[in-house]
Amino acid sequence: MVGKYPIGSDTITFYAPYVAKFRFDPINMFFWGHLTSWLLMKLIYTVVGDPYLMLKIVGSALYGFLLISFYAFMTSSGWSRKKSLLVSLFLLVQVPTVRLSWDLFHNVLGLSFMFLAFCELNKIRESEESEAGSHVRFALFSILTALTHQMTFFTLVVITIFLLIESRSKRPSRLRALVLVESLLPALFTFALIVIVPRLVPFPQVNPFQVFYEEPLMEQAATRFFVDYLGFIDYSELFNRIVWTFITGFIPLVPLVLVGFRRTRVPSFFGCYTALVLLCTFSPLLTGVSLFNWDRWMWLLVFPLSVYAFNGIGVVNERISRLKSRNLLRKSAKIGFSLIMALSFLFLCFVYVTRPQSDPFILYGSFPSKWYLPETMRKTAIPFEYIPDLEDCVRWLDTSIKENSALLFESQFSGPVLLNLTPRNNVTLISYYPTEFDQVLLESASRRFNSTYLIFWADHRIPTADSSIIFVKLHSKGSLSVYTKVEHLTPPSLTDSSNLLLFNNETYVEVSDSDKLSPSIFTLEFWAKPTSFTSWSRWMGKSLYTFNKKEGWQIMWTDSIDDPGIFLAMWDEYGVERASQLVRISLNEWMHVVFTFNGSHLKAFRGGNLEGVVEVGDWEPVPSREPLRIGRAFGDTYYDGFFAGLRFYNRSLSSPEVLNNLLGEVVRDGLVLEFDFINRGSLMLQDLSGEANDGNIVIGSSNQR
Repeated sequence: MVGKYPIGSDTITFYAPYVAKFRFDPINMFFWGHLTSWLLMKLIYTVVGDPYLMLKIVGSALYGFLLISFYAFMTSSGWSRKKSLLVSLFLLVQVPTVRLSWDLFHNVLGLSFMFLAFCELNKIRESEESEAGSHVRFALFSILTALTHQMTFFTLVVITIFLLIESRSKRPSRLRALVLVESLLPALFTFALIVIVPRLVPFPQVNPFQVFYEEPLMEQAATRFFVDYLGFIDYSELFNRIVWTFITGFIPLVPLVLVGFRRTRVPSFFGCYTALVLLCTFSPLLTGVSLFNWDRWMWLLVFPLSVYAFNGIGVVNERISRLKSRNLLRKSAKIGFSLIMALSFLFLCFVYVTRPQSDPFILYGSFPSKWYLPETMRKTAIPFEYIPDLEDCVRWLDTSIKENSALLFESQFSGPVLLNLTPRNNVTLISYYPTEFDQVLLESASRRFNSTYLIFWADHRIPTADSSIIFVKLHSKGSLSVYTKVEHLTPPSLTDSSNLLLFNNETYVEVSDSDKLSPSIFTLEFWAKPTSFTSWSRWMGKSLYTFNKKEGWQIMWTDSIDDPGIFLAMWDEYGVERASQLVRISLNEWMHVVFTFNGSHLKAFRGGNLEGVVEVGDWEPVPSREPLRIGRAFGDTYYDGFFAGLRFYNRSLSSPEVLNNLLGEVVRDGLVLEFDFINRGSLMLQDLSGEANDGNIVIGSSNQR
């Protein structure tokens, strides 16, 4: 259903690039943590050569291994093989189990080793004499748990301590306790090496990428033991997240759990395990602080709750057997009830696995539980259908990126970016969360990169609050695009408008008519910063516009406060108008605008990006012999604000040429008029193109200079 891509967020965002791009030697793997799971992924990747295929294999294998280890644990707890198999199948179709296997590979493998260690605990607990084999296997599985996941190893240690306390009264138990401690010591030593040593002596990491700010790759073995949730969210939000996630994930099991809890026969430490997981899951509601992450604890609840719920089905069937009715009817009722339960949970799991996303652009929705239990298993860091577009953009950038540059991308793009980008010492990667975009822009600006690139959605507005920061589109593929930030605004006067001519109160610039200014094809380029809007104002033009006659061209405002914009309008000999795509504008913000006409198409650009194309076919405009007016056109409406860097060409510029002009590499071929609009105390503006099309400044009733 998802093609070659694996499901899950961590799988694509972290696992794939971490395995495919990083150097894996024993020392690095040991101090990065999760040694066994990383080693497993690296070995399979070495064989198959494809990180995505590797993740599909590992995810499926770990899911099966988890259920096999749980089955072994249940048989060692005194359950029959048939009953252990049925409860394992019941566990298999629980939505929380599926979610756990989705992309939490370290957790799944750690839990598998933990359940195998529990099997040996059962044997040690029940045997009259110490069996060396059980202690050796317990030591082995304990070490593997410590090397795989800290939280599951912590659980194993707590259960072991509980067992020691429970068996302290009898001499044989004391002997078993001594051997048990000796078996656990190697794992405790290993755990201390992984957790404590990197905190005291940070281990140097080998990172092929220059990355800073929000790190998309895991660099440290030790995670935070305690998380203070109230430090970044309020209590009501924390309460909603925990409660609603529990309700969403476990409410179908709760009635059966209540029925089967007292009738479930399992080792006493299984109850300790249940109490520990419940405490760690809901402790943030009491203290605001969680040991590790509360949601990871919550998913561990699926194991005891599935056992209790499965036994609850048996209790209901037992009560059905006691009904005073015919034997056939009782058997039919038992079979019907069991079948209804099985099909119900199978249906819930099937729907979770197969249903599509309601909003593919939202990684985790606004509903509190979606942060931890996404609405469907068919969800990854970005929509599956857009991953090829992202990979294409990265591969294009890999061949085009300049030296000493920065690449910005949302953290959910990390996997495809790192997998498809060649590591370079002179390129810095900056991963960020959407709410931190302006902050990373400031940080990247402080490092003085020669170029700054951005991978972003093609049809979404780049969320910068600073209007002076301009991104232009370099490459697009489907839903995503590569942008570059204009590092040096041209003309330089854009950074300081105090020396620019202010257009207001009927002030405008007039250029006498000439053949060079009346070409059949042309390009008009300018920077504008409007300070107010006047109804149906003409910003500039070379036109005649009366009831009986319309000719030439002019730039007009749409007269819409809700959706302000300007467009280029032209007329033929019959007065039929053709208009360009609307270019949206904002008050008191600089914008770069270009209109081109090549004889058959009108194109509009904003900030170097093509806004739209209007095809006119064999329609021909009528040139006007009126003067070129900037700040007004034919009529009595005027532009209020500033202009900068106006250029007029007697040919149609291509999209790359428009972009080059914006980036400061000005095209001179075909340039017949250029104004900088710097106020030098004169009533004449010099034409900087060298074509002598100087302009006269017409002063209105008042003009503040």
